[in-house]
Amino acid sequence: MPGPLPAPTQPDVYPGSGGTLDAFSTYIAPNQGDAWAFLKSVLDHYGLSSLDAQAQGWVEQNLSNAQVAQSIRQTPAWKQVFKPILDRQQMGLPTITEDDVLNLRRQYAQIDLAHGAPQDFNGTQDYDAFITNDMSANEYNDRWNLAEQQVALEPPGVQYELASQFGATPGHMASYFLDPTKTLNTLQRNVTAAQIGATGLRAGYGQVDQTTLQNLAGQGITASQATQGFGTLANEAQLFNALPGENQNANITQAEQIGAQFNNQAAAQRRIAQRSAERAAAFTGGGTFGTNANTARTGAGVSNAP
Repeated sequence: MPGPLPAPTQPDVYPGSGGTLDAFSTYIAPNQGDAWAFLKSVLDHYGLSSLDAQAQGWVEQNLSNAQVAQSIRQTPAWKQVFKPILDRQQMGLPTITEDDVLNLRRQYAQIDLAHGAPQDFNGTQDYDAFITNDMSANEYNDRWNLAEQQVALEPPGVQYELASQFGATPGHMASYFLDPTKTLNTLQRNVTAAQIGATGLRAGYGQVDQTTLQNLAGQGITASQATQGFGTLANEAQLFNALPGENQNANITQAEQIGAQFNNQAAAQRRIAQRSAERAAAFTGGGTFGTNANTARTGAGVSNAP
């Protein structure tokens, strides 16, 4: 049976480390019967299993601990996996080890999990950027806490719409405020859509389905435009459903309402105008429901042309 792995005769360091103890030196032990198996487990631990064939050759050549460690750090694989070490050296920041990199990545991931971040919110590349920029795990956690405070300041209607329509958890909402660029094509649009939906509720128009809200957000409809548009639709609400004596299949659908107000759909605008004219004629002298047929529609995406 092989004896215990010998301690290195001198601390192994990597270039620019300022004499930091080599993270590999306690693992690499050439000239031992189980040296290759042990080195392989080390490479696997550090995410460097792609170096297995090269490393086996180093062991067979009886390279010293320092030589093996130095060889590992000269490979493109090591430079890619532990890029933050090199980046920090170039920036003149304090030197860190491979173990520091692994530990920080793990801590960042645990913080994301604890705060309910979307599954694809961050990855190794993001965590490495934090390491390079010297962001501690405590600072990252503080940033999450600030983002959650920002969510709490959002109007309840927006939070309700995000949760009910889009299934957004508090963690999803906080991740948007933490880094909007990460979720530009998903959560950011959902936030905008939720804000539009909340204006519909506040204006007294009612709830709008998820797909329609996302389409409006994609069109670039702002909260101000939504407030104006849904206010107009709320004032016209009595026009949209048939009255007794009218064709009960002639309801004006929500899609038509939205299309008329926000998408300048001429056919839908004519239906509403016609319904308004019919109601005005039926109740002449007793007031009218909704708008007059000759009244121009205003709002986002609406032309005032006859």
